[in-house]
Amino acid sequence: MAKTLDVFVRIRKRDPGFVVAMDLDEKKRIRSLLFAHGSSRMDYSSFGDVVTFDTTYRTNLYNLPFGLFVGVNHHFQSVIFGGVLLTEETTEAFKWTFRNFVAIMGGRAPETILTDQCHQMRVAIDAELPETRHRWCKWHVLRKAKESLGQAYSKNSAFKRELHELLDQLVGVEEFETRWAEIVTGNGLGDNDFLARAYENREMWAKPYFTDTFCAGMTSTQRSESANHVLKTYIPRSAPMHLFVTQFDRLVTDRVADEGREEHATKQVSYLLRAGVPIEKHATLIYTRNLFERFYRELFLSGSLLCVFHEEDNKFIVTYARSTSSAIGRREYVVRWDESKTNYWCVCKSFDHSGIPCRHVLKVLVHIGAADLPPGLIMKRWTVSAREGAVCNIPGYGEAASSGADAASMHGMLHAAAMELVGMGSTSRQAFELAVDYISNAKAALSAMTVDDPSQGLFDAQSMPVPGTDKLLFDASVAAPPRVRSRGRPKELRFKSPIESPGSKKRVLSANKVAANVARPRRSSRFLKTGVYIVEHCGTCGSAQHTTADCSVNVAPEPFTATRRRCKSCGVVGHNRSTCGRKSTYTTKQ
Repeated sequence: MAKTLDVFVRIRKRDPGFVVAMDLDEKKRIRSLLFAHGSSRMDYSSFGDVVTFDTTYRTNLYNLPFGLFVGVNHHFQSVIFGGVLLTEETTEAFKWTFRNFVAIMGGRAPETILTDQCHQMRVAIDAELPETRHRWCKWHVLRKAKESLGQAYSKNSAFKRELHELLDQLVGVEEFETRWAEIVTGNGLGDNDFLARAYENREMWAKPYFTDTFCAGMTSTQRSESANHVLKTYIPRSAPMHLFVTQFDRLVTDRVADEGREEHATKQVSYLLRAGVPIEKHATLIYTRNLFERFYRELFLSGSLLCVFHEEDNKFIVTYARSTSSAIGRREYVVRWDESKTNYWCVCKSFDHSGIPCRHVLKVLVHIGAADLPPGLIMKRWTVSAREGAVCNIPGYGEAASSGADAASMHGMLHAAAMELVGMGSTSRQAFELAVDYISNAKAALSAMTVDDPSQGLFDAQSMPVPGTDKLLFDASVAAPPRVRSRGRPKELRFKSPIESPGSKKRVLSANKVAANVARPRRSSRFLKTGVYIVEHCGTCGSAQHTTADCSVNVAPEPFTATRRRCKSCGVVGHNRSTCGRKSTYTTKQ
């Protein structure tokens, strides 16, 4: 673990906000290791409302499951909030993980968290994050549909098409439950256990039960799984701990660089106004490049809608100009607003779910001739100013970041002054000697000064106390974690077919079959011109009952010479196997 400590020290020198939390067992071995970069903690203050969490395997030498906390930024890019190494996936381990993650992030819990169907995670989230809305990944729920439903879930089956239309359309809770019952019973799957379990837990994964919950456009843990896949391209399989941390730091650095490039592209892009309505121009000024494309898609689809105002109810009824072929989904959408016309609400609740105005509300805005998007329809986290005014609740990070910024600014100013001195000192010989003399005096004066190394003491056990964490940063006396086995059946103990394991133990023959095989001469698959099989002979003893590889006679191999050739088919000296059975004109040399 000494090498890992050195890596942590190097990262902390460059990133003052980097923090580590550890959970130790009775032997002072690492049981759980949670770490987060300063940039990730700052990203959480702006985009930590929705978090996905998933674990992956085979990324380190100790076979520890590695969990990633991932979110989405205002460019719709994945942003890594932190990572955790676990020796066990138990309820207590997940409780420790979620409790310390929230403490490291300044005590602010996410509004929504997406995970897989792990029961231990669900219990831990209910205990440690009671105010957070927990949601299951839809892909994990349906990934075993093919093997559980068989032919009914084939590629072109009507049941599969109807099921996914129901899951993807904007429907209400009552309509979802009614249509689910019709689809299942209509296809004769009312007794299927897989569908029964999915319907029993529908409130954890089905879209109609989360329409009023902000999920930042995510319905699965795909971002965490994608980050895990990218992580495995950085980290070789079974990497030691110090290499794992080094490559993870590189991954986070590259993600920050990707965001910087997208930030630059957003500032440089010149939008082509395609819809020709005033709110489109306003959207180009407030949204980032990727979010504007999503906004434009909704604006484009609003062109297929009709809008009628009902004055007696003070509402708009939005319908499709032409009826859709699908029998699932609403036919009419009611849009209301407040007296100040700054907030608009649609029955589809798409804005509450994704933070982007739905096509029904945009149709109303175009109908009334709105020049700008109302403030109630602009979610700051999707705008170009998403980071402005963000409150950082991270204890001690402001002072550490300012000290790091001062060091960086001093380095930049000194580098600029040194380059200017080099340019002036290289103009003449006299100027060169004067510059070297001053540099020598400055070096001697700086060497005589006693300057405390700011990196010392960075990794004391409690150098940055964060409320709620069990043990922060790094203790030099800790030991490496034990190697653990991941969940599920070990791959090396899985029953394999003979095709998968060609070197497996062969079937034992009975004594009668063994005797029959010994008594039967071995025949070649080649024919003579007469149509008779060639009987293969041992090249060592000449026997027709076995081959050279199975021969038990300990005979010294004869040196190969051009004057002595033995046929490997009949055992006769004087010709080769390729000319066996033909009249040979070969004569031995004297």
